[in-house]
Amino acid sequence: MPDFADDASALEELALQQALQAHRNKGRQLAPKGTCHFCDSPLEKVEGKDVQLFCDVNCSKDWERQEKAKQRR
Repeated sequence: MPDFADDASALEELALQQALQAHRNKGRQLAPKGTCHFCDSPLEKVEGKDVQLFCDVNCSKDWERQEKAKQRR
């Protein structure tokens, strides 16, 4: 039967995992804007809504590379 220390440890681990996940996702909360976030090419709408972030995989990778370079500076 787990005791209070085990419960506290599990809660602490959960809080740590949530904080790490929030930090990993920081900056990745891009919202669709109707154009590619990297090259500004117009993107198709789905049911009248903007849903895409990038026009293709290359733009996505290039944007990610550019963001990582900004973080290193």
